[in-house]
Amino acid sequence: MYSIIIRGNQQSGKSTTIREVCRLLKSKKVSIIDLWAKIIKPNGVLIDEIYNGTYILEYEGKIILVIAGAPTEQEKTVTQIIEICIELKISIDFIISAMRSKEMKLSFDTINEIKRISTLLQIFKIKKIEGDDYQESIEWKDRISNILKVVNDNL
Repeated sequence: MYSIIIRGNQQSGKSTTIREVCRLLKSKKVSIIDLWAKIIKPNGVLIDEIYNGTYILEYEGKIILVIAGAPTEQEKTVTQIIEICIELKISIDFIISAMRSKEMKLSFDTINEIKRISTLLQIFKIKKIEGDDYQESIEWKDRISNILKVVNDNL
């Protein structure tokens, strides 16, 4: 299993970046995992609804675990999220995880937890792109294309 981390400060665009990557993957099915009830919600979600939660994408026969809200924001460690996936019998091929630049909560160690369960390919450090038209910026387009390349090259 492979993984990448999108790392940035609060409000830096982590979940927005992840949502755009997921949109461009053109997944046929997206489901949300309710981490507290430990269920996959029966109705799928639209790509545009991906925000600060945990999702499963089916892409070209592979399962991508998308942790769009940093584990500290969801109050679940990566290890807890993986344990829930195992309980739900979800066989993960790839992980895309958000992460806060500084994890201030005790027992949160996203990088090392991901390294214990997968091959961490890259940590993309991002910062907020200013302006209402950020999606037209070269910085945004380069960010998305670089992340997509890593995902596609390793699935």
